[in-house]
Amino acid sequence: MIKLQRIVKQDNNYDQGYSLYLENFPPEQSRAPATQKFVLNDEKYHYDIILVDDVFSGIIMYWEYDEYIYIEHFAICKDKRGAGLGTQTLALIQNKGKLVILEIDPPIDAYAKSRQKFYERSGFVLTKFEHNPPAYRFGLPNQNLVIMASGPLTDTLYQTYYQQVCINIVNPLISTQEL
Repeated sequence: MIKLQRIVKQDNNYDQGYSLYLENFPPEQSRAPATQKFVLNDEKYHYDIILVDDVFSGIIMYWEYDEYIYIEHFAICKDKRGAGLGTQTLALIQNKGKLVILEIDPPIDAYAKSRQKFYERSGFVLTKFEHNPPAYRFGLPNQNLVIMASGPLTDTLYQTYYQQVCINIVNPLISTQEL
């Protein structure tokens, strides 16, 4: 049985999840240790590990707001892929009844196109928005991403989302002075 377990402090589950996180996201798309620990203190931030029959199988990190949920990072362990865990995990998030927003690399190569198709099979659509949020670490270039959503994403809601993404990235950097 699949379940999500929220992590609220650094422990063995946090460390296991953080290792998977660093394996799957480049520096411009991942927080340094101090900034990752900092965001754990925000009640809107969910650092969830994915458990299947109580065995660590992945991570999903997201921000939950009144109007939407923003999936910031999502990864399944390599040896667990292809068994439907990603689809089941997304369904757990979608069952909260809110618009779900996520970012992917532009679908210009085979890997990025396969990720887009995966999300499309789970009901997400590619939006019209070009998205260039700041990097998660100082000194790195802004990210070049595209937005997918589980339903219609208006211009107004996109602007709200974009501003919140920038705050979620920049404030922890400033607060922890990660260089």
